[in-house]
Amino acid sequence: MMNQSPRVQGQLQLAQEIQNRGRVQSQLALAAEINSRPNHDSRHPDNQPPLQRKLKEYQDKTKSTDMEELAGVLDGCVDAAKAIVDSNPMLTGVPKRTTGYLGTWVTCFEQFVSSGDIPDFFYARYGYAIETLATAAFLAEDHKGYKVNAQVTQGSTRPDLVISSGSDHIAWLDITSSASVGHILAKQGGGWKTRPYVAEILYEMPSPANFATSAKGKLTKEQQEKLKKADEARALRELQFDKGMKAMGLLLGNAYQKARDEKGEGLSKADVRDVTISVCKDKLNGLVDKGITPGLAAGVLAVIDSVEVTGQVDPGLSWAKWAFKNTTIRWSDGRALLWDYGKSL
Repeated sequence: MMNQSPRVQGQLQLAQEIQNRGRVQSQLALAAEINSRPNHDSRHPDNQPPLQRKLKEYQDKTKSTDMEELAGVLDGCVDAAKAIVDSNPMLTGVPKRTTGYLGTWVTCFEQFVSSGDIPDFFYARYGYAIETLATAAFLAEDHKGYKVNAQVTQGSTRPDLVISSGSDHIAWLDITSSASVGHILAKQGGGWKTRPYVAEILYEMPSPANFATSAKGKLTKEQQEKLKKADEARALRELQFDKGMKAMGLLLGNAYQKARDEKGEGLSKADVRDVTISVCKDKLNGLVDKGITPGLAAGVLAVIDSVEVTGQVDPGLSWAKWAFKNTTIRWSDGRALLWDYGKSL
């Protein structure tokens, strides 16, 4: 039996609420206020230009257009989810807005409009909100008789969405930002190269200051003024950090998985320390004057939002506190180093 993570359980509950609302289009039913707008086009909120979205196929060995069409449906769900978050960042009227990844994003955005300063992990929180809403919308769609599972462990990896016919996996789909395009090619597990259909659904990251325009109907004048003054240099820095963080999280997860497979059992604290330091030296040593130290490697690991090993996703902080228990963790230096790494990618 496949285990479902709390994230998936929340998405399934959200999908059920969407279905219970008697949707015409599940994307529009994600937010009550979207439904209430006359002549509203979910793809172009508030008459803005079309959203930048992409469907990138890596493999299609199927003999029909079913998977391409379903990937297109998911693409539309991602498009609609982005429209909702960009036009209504507080997610007013959206089911489950105070819990899980949606709640984390809302809290993050509330901090943003309160201070005008871009919070740490702004883009990571934004991405999780998009992925949560899009997945819930897709789960509420018609899947042409195929079975769809979200975030279920498959060997040593966890695809965002798996489409099956009987016991056969026909498609693995991944939702990610355009800044991370191609990252599935480096993911753990051979399924990304052997499933008949593999694709990424991409979305563009926003400029934080643009929320003052895209969400002006949901923000006070004072909040809009604060967003207009958002530091674009800080926004770029956070975006570059997010890119470096995700890349390093993937590298470390793969390295832990490889070490675990070679060992034939779980890793010890010493194993994780050694692997972390080795990967950081390999990828980051040239960005540090005096080289990677244990404390700096621990700092890099600690500021990574998620690390996937054997299909289980945990915060880098949990790994760092466990493996580097008696080491002074250099948090701020680790974050700065991942910013530099993101700039270099």
